[in-house]
Amino acid sequence: MKSTTSEYLKVTDKHLDLFRNITKKYKSRTYVEKKDRWKKLSNDQLWDKLVVQVMVIGSSDGYDRYEERPDLQKIIKFTNLLKLNDESVIAKKINFVLREAGIRYASKSLNKCNKTQALVHNFKILKKTKNNLAGILERISVFDGANADLRKVKYLMKIFEYIKSKSARDFLMGMGICTNTIAIDIRIQNIFKRAGLKIPTTALNNQSIYDTVEKEIIKKICKPLGIEPVKFDRILYQNYDSILEE
Repeated sequence: MKSTTSEYLKVTDKHLDLFRNITKKYKSRTYVEKKDRWKKLSNDQLWDKLVVQVMVIGSSDGYDRYEERPDLQKIIKFTNLLKLNDESVIAKKINFVLREAGIRYASKSLNKCNKTQALVHNFKILKKTKNNLAGILERISVFDGANADLRKVKYLMKIFEYIKSKSARDFLMGMGICTNTIAIDIRIQNIFKRAGLKIPTTALNNQSIYDTVEKEIIKKICKPLGIEPVKFDRILYQNYDSILEE
């Protein structure tokens, strides 16, 4: 059996056959966001998507509760926060929403709640940016070249707090901006583990390891299968339970 050796993943023909079967079975039922989807969304909607990326770090349970509470969504709405001039009031409202939704790591102490502080920082960045988040996405959407998608990811991670390797990719793919990326999380780790390929747990917290593993997945799985990385990512994420049950 042929195999290719990489720093972290040793992909064999058997692994490729397994992922080929998975992609064939679930490709037609998997949704991938259309190119430049962000252009059809308001800054309120874009801000909400960014907020959610911070919320779900550590656990996505709180996000489900947040989605069921229009009152909480209204409090944290971008245009409503813009009406407030007092940063401490903004922080209190954001912290209230996080805690009311039961978001993980949402400390009652404003100074100790990293998610609250991160969202206040991100809001301030957008408030002083022309056209807010839409302006930032317009700026990075025109990045080109062989490493354009990675540059977009790094740019987002640089200017926003609590937006890390996985969340930056997930957000940009959801906006129809990045297609050559993989949002590696515990779900993808579990599927790969079931397939006999171990993605190091450190990949989720180590940017360099994450980047390397992503390149290996794209080079050794996506390209041989002829599938776009964003499609491969969405197939594994959206069909996670069914894949593991097989």
